[in-house]
Amino acid sequence: MLGTPDTVLDTRDDIYNRYKSGELSRDAAIDRLRELEPDSVLASIFTADRQFEAGDTAGAADSLFAALSQAPGLVATWMRLGALQETAGADGRPYILLALWQIISSGQVADEVAAAFSQLGDAARSVDSYVALAGQTQASLGNAPWPEPLIPFRLLRGIQLHAHEGLDPDLLRDVLDRYDACAPVFRNALAHWVDNDAMLNDEAVSLLLAILAERGAPTLIDDIFPDQQYPTSEVLRHAQWAVWRLGQRFPEEAFARLQTLAPSADFTARGLLAEQFYFLPDAIPGRREAILHLLDGFTPDEDPDEAGYLLLTVSTVLAMLGSPADSRAVLEKYQRRLPKEAREWIHEAMAGEEAFLPLLSEAGIQDLSLDHICLDGALLDEREDDEFDDEEEYDDDYDKPVVAEPKPGRNDPCWCGSGKKYKKCHLAADEDDARAATSVDAQLFPRVLEDIMSTVMDKLNRADAGAAHNLFFDCDPGMIDLDEDDQTTFMQWTMLDFRAPSTGRTAIEEYLRRRGGRLPEKERSLVDAFRSARYSLWEVQRVDRGRGVEVKDYFAGDTLFVGDVYCSRDAAVGDCILGYLFQNDGRWEFFSDGIRVPRKHLSKLAEMVETGAREAKVSPPDYFRSRSHEWRRVAIRLATEWLDQLELANVEGDPLEFCAADYDVTDPAAVEAALLAAGIFEQDGPGKLVWLETPGAPQGRVFGYITIADGRLRLESNSPKRLAVGRQLIEKHGGDRLRHVADEFDLKE
Repeated sequence: MLGTPDTVLDTRDDIYNRYKSGELSRDAAIDRLRELEPDSVLASIFTADRQFEAGDTAGAADSLFAALSQAPGLVATWMRLGALQETAGADGRPYILLALWQIISSGQVADEVAAAFSQLGDAARSVDSYVALAGQTQASLGNAPWPEPLIPFRLLRGIQLHAHEGLDPDLLRDVLDRYDACAPVFRNALAHWVDNDAMLNDEAVSLLLAILAERGAPTLIDDIFPDQQYPTSEVLRHAQWAVWRLGQRFPEEAFARLQTLAPSADFTARGLLAEQFYFLPDAIPGRREAILHLLDGFTPDEDPDEAGYLLLTVSTVLAMLGSPADSRAVLEKYQRRLPKEAREWIHEAMAGEEAFLPLLSEAGIQDLSLDHICLDGALLDEREDDEFDDEEEYDDDYDKPVVAEPKPGRNDPCWCGSGKKYKKCHLAADEDDARAATSVDAQLFPRVLEDIMSTVMDKLNRADAGAAHNLFFDCDPGMIDLDEDDQTTFMQWTMLDFRAPSTGRTAIEEYLRRRGGRLPEKERSLVDAFRSARYSLWEVQRVDRGRGVEVKDYFAGDTLFVGDVYCSRDAAVGDCILGYLFQNDGRWEFFSDGIRVPRKHLSKLAEMVETGAREAKVSPPDYFRSRSHEWRRVAIRLATEWLDQLELANVEGDPLEFCAADYDVTDPAAVEAALLAAGIFEQDGPGKLVWLETPGAPQGRVFGYITIADGRLRLESNSPKRLAVGRQLIEKHGGDRLRHVADEFDLKE
């Protein structure tokens, strides 16, 4: 088995508890742990403590690394080792990043980890915080080479983070190229998982089993086969594929080892053994006899349901092996030993419309390669089948080329020969026909976009998603509320320009890697157009209502006609739009509405681009595209700065400053009546008056507002000068029924 025997676990716990209680010294605990397990993780950690206290930081680092080689999922130990590396003058970031990736993949934050990041406050308990930290750490490392001993651990984390979506072929190739270095780390990771299932997710366990079987020795069968150590049928299927693969690579050795497992196997395991014996190459003698021996000592009282499954599996496998007589004989001999319910189940299974297939045969493990397992996730549970396989979903009409006929101008003679201007004749009908002809394309865009989202975007690992959010919004996920426009601009940038640190590819490039070879021609053409999309600041040069707009790339200088009916309806010459254009079937289109940039901000924006391009020694268009994640924030900042600098004034030319005066009132009704009688104020509701430049006029300037309620009067105005005049008027007409309390200035509301 992969895990640690219960007796060893109990003894280990006893030694640790006696050490914590003071009954054993640390040195004594180390000695006993080493006697129990020569590669004891706990002994290595205790040894590191002892070495660190003695000032031997290099020795402490070696001991911690030895512990992690046996148990790669120890987050706190990775963090401690990273700190030791920094103390020694080395780069500790790769070690910290391995710790952060472990937190992300496990979805758990241990108390000791939260304490180590106490500076994050309550966020130290949120996995999202570590996603953001991982993105920052990974970005700071860039393409710096990793220490060679850490490469297997980095590859292990890559499998953990991506197993649910299928591994990148480059990642799988790297793992196989470095198999000798990776195998012990992977093997120990699996053993650690059996003892503590938080160390790996089930998908990663499944793929690690397959990888080990692809290159490992037949002795792995002894560790991999026992079915009781697997918590889900998903992991069990992958373990059995691993056994099958070892059987194909080492048939004689595998047959011998599997036979030794049979006597102690329960009914479930014997059913699996029956299929594994059947899967072995035909050249292996003795398979029929081995399958028959699986029914030795058949006593269904222990588990009648599993006993019935074993009996039907053995009978089915014998028939598949070409021994129909044996198949019938075992049923006749052993079926009578089963209880009525189990016998009825066998009869129903055999009488069904579809022939009964045992577990592994039904899963088709014998038809799958390592690529099917690791790249396509062929044996993973509930994996979305979002391939473009449904022929009905793609009408044949979608692939028919549409050739655009030359179209006259609005004021040109109509093509029909009527002598009328085109706009007075067939223009409206032609536009209706054009909309109908392009209705399929209108469906194609959102459908392909949705498939890119479900195939790639929705499956970004947490570290990559956190890095994208941090780069685009300059803050960690969850720190700001995103409106619909924010989400749209972020989505299109992430899809078109963000290169995931884990793969180095954009979402479009990743989508083409996975789907490109299977896309129909028109879908592939559209995705290629997305990949080649141009990002810039587009200045509207001409508007052709109902057809589109002509725009100029503000930095590159070339002009393009964008066939966008909606944009042509609300755009004006001189407008500037920040966004992506793509060309499909010879037609330029906006990827989305983009962001409008007021012309008053262009000079500052252009200056920033020119300065940045000179410093980076690239052209302004290239610089602008390379910083596509920044320009939304820049546009917002320029608008905010402009508003902050804007000085507003009232009609007298005084700077706007909203202010108020408060009074205590002894007779509110009398004060209100006196103010109305003065002819300067008008009633605006119960207890509310308006101070007007010309009372009674249908239109005029408003100088202020008065509210009288709960024994208080409040005058509000938009400048201190007006407030002073208003106070004089109120106090003159309100008399001694008013007592001034206070004035307020620069009211933000």
